[in-house]
Amino acid sequence: RDGAIRQNVMDKKTFLTGPLPRPGETVMGRSFQEDFGGKGANQAVACAQLGSPVGLVTKVGRDAQGRGTLQHLAAVGVDTTFVATDPDLPSGYAAVTIDDAGQNMIVVNLGANASLSRADVERARPMLQSAAVVACQLEAPLEASLA
Repeated sequence: RDGAIRQNVMDKKTFLTGPLPRPGETVMGRSFQEDFGGKGANQAVACAQLGSPVGLVTKVGRDAQGRGTLQHLAAVGVDTTFVATDPDLPSGYAAVTIDDAGQNMIVVNLGANASLSRADVERARPMLQSAAVVACQLEAPLEASLA
């Protein structure tokens, strides 16, 4: 395996608008887009699209978004063997609002990503040790990132 990535996956909802809303203000969006995302998932997908074998170590919720994320990752060639499903927490979500100047506001709920544990990482140790590159972002619990 060329790479292994330990990090988050998110359902990303992006709104394009003129001005960003101020506190207490509602603005009308011009467009809306829903994507799979998260730094770790995006990096894993890019590696797979470039032809590198890549695996992901993270968690999703036991919900429609988690199932969709697993299907998406597998369809693009990311090894999801070590993507666990949290029975209690929802999948992670990010709400992104972007204005005409490209400035953004982002709200993230890590959801199941926040429950990635040292034990989850230990289960993936053979894959991680065989990887030429391991990338970790610090959006998962620090204990899991350092494992």
